[in-house]
Amino acid sequence: MAHIYLASPHMSAEGYEQQYVKEAFDTNWIAPLGKNVNEFEKEFSCLGLLRVHKSFLINLAYVDYIKHGYVQMKTGERISVTQKRYAMIKQKYLKYKGDIL
Repeated sequence: MAHIYLASPHMSAEGYEQQYVKEAFDTNWIAPLGKNVNEFEKEFSCLGLLRVHKSFLINLAYVDYIKHGYVQMKTGERISVTQKRYAMIKQKYLKYKGDIL
């Protein structure tokens, strides 16, 4: 599976990043949700990213197991899952596991 490496934030000498900061302020998008996160989720879902909560995208490759009410990550973190999303998350996780076996 390919890895996606994310760089730490920085400003280039050309200042290209300023347009994104300006867009965030102009559109009042100063939250961890919104069209940018939605587009990121759509673009990378084919690589195993899944939204398990309105504020959490996870990489299915790092899921240890799923229980009713939470996803246990291999890092030891537990991420809450609503009852409403649980069936969908479990289904997608099992499909992902089947696809990589």
